[in-house]
Amino acid sequence: MVLNFLLALSLFLFFLIRKQEKDYENTPLPPGPRGLPLIGNLHQIDSSAPHVYYCELSKKYGPLVMLRLGFRPTLVVSSEGWNVFLAGRDTSSVAIVRVMTFLMKNPRSMKRAQEEVRNLFGKKGFADENDVQSLVYLKAVVKETFRLQPVVPLLIPRETIRKCNIGNYEIPAKPLVYVSASAIGREPEVWENPESFYPERFLGSSIDYRGLDFEWISFDAGRRRCPGITMGTVVVELALAKLLYKFHWEMPDGMIKEDLDLDVNPDLTMSRKNDLC
Repeated sequence: MVLNFLLALSLFLFFLIRKQEKDYENTPLPPGPRGLPLIGNLHQIDSSAPHVYYCELSKKYGPLVMLRLGFRPTLVVSSEGWNVFLAGRDTSSVAIVRVMTFLMKNPRSMKRAQEEVRNLFGKKGFADENDVQSLVYLKAVVKETFRLQPVVPLLIPRETIRKCNIGNYEIPAKPLVYVSASAIGREPEVWENPESFYPERFLGSSIDYRGLDFEWISFDAGRRRCPGITMGTVVVELALAKLLYKFHWEMPDGMIKEDLDLDVNPDLTMSRKNDLC
């Protein structure tokens, strides 16, 4: 009885896979790594850092990558060039720690941000949210951090409504769509020296993270854009201003900036694996 059930199940899965392969046989799908029967590409994804895996895929296969997670076709978007419009507490704390990490690793930027804060607040002795709007360089530091390490590297999954064409590729109906904000923020065709921490790139630039510039969508775009973006960024900028104003930051004795890692935990917001201090 059990043997008959297993045989029937095996035949069912075999014909299901064959049907799916036949459906896409003559379809010009985006490129992607070859998967295994049943599980597709699940075995290739590092569950502790999927956004890193998707970034590597974009470097190898291009801005559109087709995967299969089990039986589910999945499209990974890693470029703004396609003009794909897809529509708290933990994220704020994670963002603050990330900004401080980058500043600790870049003493030049730390010095400039601290001088800006102290020059503005020196006479008042304290910082409030109204004054933060005048901190042009600190805002650029926050933007550069969000570009290199978005608080949520993979945006909320979407699903295509119907079959469509993007470039030379045909996208079938109903696959999951993952947008890699992390890969988009490091795209060489958009950003000069994309792997370098250089806040000055945002000084005098109109590019913002509020969903209108598709080369940088750390907080998503459209109707599904993060509703707490305004409050969240004010909290982050104000906390950073106070930290830079009140304290002097430097590497511990015997430690150099190269020793400070950027490793993260495999959770939704990718918090730091090792404490900053």
